[in-house]
Amino acid sequence: MLLCRMHHTLIHNGGWQVVLGDDGHPWFIEPGSTGPIRSHARRTLTGHADAAA
Repeated sequence: MLLCRMHHTLIHNGGWQVVLGDDGHPWFIEPGSTGPIRSHARRTLTGHADAAA
């Protein structure tokens, strides 16, 4: 997965986490958050209910 410099730095230094979701795409977990945030800058062919369109 490619990230711009700002977001790459946030992942490494800001406490964010990246996990691979059941839909096969990355999901982001913000520090202190209770759940993951899906990436909206992606396309998918999966029918998974939580997948980005």
